[in-house]
Amino acid sequence: MKFIMKSSFIRLSLSLLFIVSSTLLVETSVFSKPKEDSKKVSPEDSIKDPMEKRIYILLNDENVVKRRHAAITLWHYPHPRSVNALIEALEDDDSQVRKNAVRSLGKLRSKKAIPDLIELLDEEEGDLRNQAVRSLGLIGGKEVVGPLIAALDDEDKVVRMSAIWSLKLIRDKRALRGLIERLFEEDKEVRAYAAQALGDFGDKRAVKYLKHAYMNDKDLSVRQNAALSLRKLGVKVDFPTENG
Repeated sequence: MKFIMKSSFIRLSLSLLFIVSSTLLVETSVFSKPKEDSKKVSPEDSIKDPMEKRIYILLNDENVVKRRHAAITLWHYPHPRSVNALIEALEDDDSQVRKNAVRSLGKLRSKKAIPDLIELLDEEEGDLRNQAVRSLGLIGGKEVVGPLIAALDDEDKVVRMSAIWSLKLIRDKRALRGLIERLFEEDKEVRAYAAQALGDFGDKRAVKYLKHAYMNDKDLSVRQNAALSLRKLGVKVDFPTENG
């Protein structure tokens, strides 16, 4: 009888040991198995340098939002590698990435980018042409004056106004005639902007044309800007009002 009880106890102990061992084995395999849905480490995560990380994202990342952000922030890193990456990004499929790259190249005052930015003046999209004009104005230099003068005749009035702004920054005397011609165009906003820019341009050869705008233009804002510019150029005139 004792032998039977002892034998039963041994079998029960072995059964319990098997159950515990199996449970531990299962738990170990569950906890040690890597999660299938764990996030993969992206290549840019291994790049420590912030400039290099942005360059990598700009040129390689499939996420267009991340490329746009990289393009608009790379101007904080004035380095030849940044410039080269931004120039390459001018070929991006996304229009906003391209515009952001153009803007950054302007802020970097990159002379190397001038030929590529000039090419963009023939782009179909007005916003892209406009940003290229403004960036060329920021970069400056004699080589950009001709293309900017040509942009004064752009079909988009915003581009024409940006060309006025850029040429005002550069103040190359070759631009004077083109700026004066904008005083006589159909769009009143462009005329007003040209009248204001000619005062900042600082060439007294514009005085007689500003006087004509001051006395004859039908739009009050044009006449007012012409008056302010005439004063800057040393001509005393009354400031026009609605009633005067």
